[in-house]
Amino acid sequence: MLLLACVLGASLQDALATGASERRRVEIGLKIFRATLAADQNLQRKLDQQERLAIVLFFAHDRASAERYRQQLEQPGGLLAYRLRVVLSDDPALQERSETPPAAVFITESRLPLADLRSLQAFSARHSRLLFSPFEADVERGVAAGVFIGARVQPYVSLSALRESGVKLQGFFLGIAKTID
Repeated sequence: MLLLACVLGASLQDALATGASERRRVEIGLKIFRATLAADQNLQRKLDQQERLAIVLFFAHDRASAERYRQQLEQPGGLLAYRLRVVLSDDPALQERSETPPAAVFITESRLPLADLRSLQAFSARHSRLLFSPFEADVERGVAAGVFIGARVQPYVSLSALRESGVKLQGFFLGIAKTID
């Protein structure tokens, strides 16, 4: 019985540590996301009629966390000169957003099913919009931009995903980012 309690306790601690680590990664990602958006060469063309940038926070299951991230992202600050209109969605096809696509999509949960990730990538490519994920390995899985945490924290960009989506980032930003092709 003691062994079972130790195993369950370790699993719970691991789960809590993973959850805290992922939350921290998203919070760091929200800051880098703003800088990535600011580097979009065609950002001004993506403003809505009220001169705001529409952003979709995509969540698969955890709407409450996505809502907290929305509140963080809506706070002014960073390099962006535009106000944000942040909406939540759990539809990987983003069908409600096809008529007026958002400026970018930010993924708020790790380990999305590959089908959901592919659907978000297709939306990004179809509408020339930035797809961003702060989670490890998502850039390698085809997301255009994310976060690299090594000796220092820096933007992480897939050049091939950028080409596929038609999103063009400014050269200075690519110069400070870790890139893969």
